[in-house]
Amino acid sequence: MYLTKDEKQKRTAEWVEKRERFKSYGLRADEDTAGTGYPDPAIYELTDRLNKLEGICTVQSCSGHPRLGGDAKRKWSAPGQLWLRLDKHMFDRFIHHAQKFVGYEEIEEVVIRWGREREGPIVEINFKGLDVSVVSLSKSSDLIVEWMEGLT
Repeated sequence: MYLTKDEKQKRTAEWVEKRERFKSYGLRADEDTAGTGYPDPAIYELTDRLNKLEGICTVQSCSGHPRLGGDAKRKWSAPGQLWLRLDKHMFDRFIHHAQKFVGYEEIEEVVIRWGREREGPIVEINFKGLDVSVVSLSKSSDLIVEWMEGLT
């Protein structure tokens, strides 16, 4: 139900392979692939830092994207987003401290996703990313990693 060492090893290997395939496609992440499930190079540093921590594995990620609709009045943005699998220890600690975590300005919301077709819970973190600025992505990334390190 919670992240195991075998699952982390498998997911990490799949992520490395997906990133290599993405490089070979010659796509531009900002224009060709935003919101399509392709790796987002702008968030590699954050996911790499998180995946080095014990008990955490990134399942999905996005650095955030500013958007403009058909006219200037229809502005909207997609915040940065992480989907994480956590082992039991990290999940319990995260849930226990989640209310404080969402109090930080950089964090938009935290959602716990459960589903019939899932191996177990997914922790979704929505944060200020490139939808706001490069500085926001950097600040949010540092906060998220430091927070998760503090839970270990």
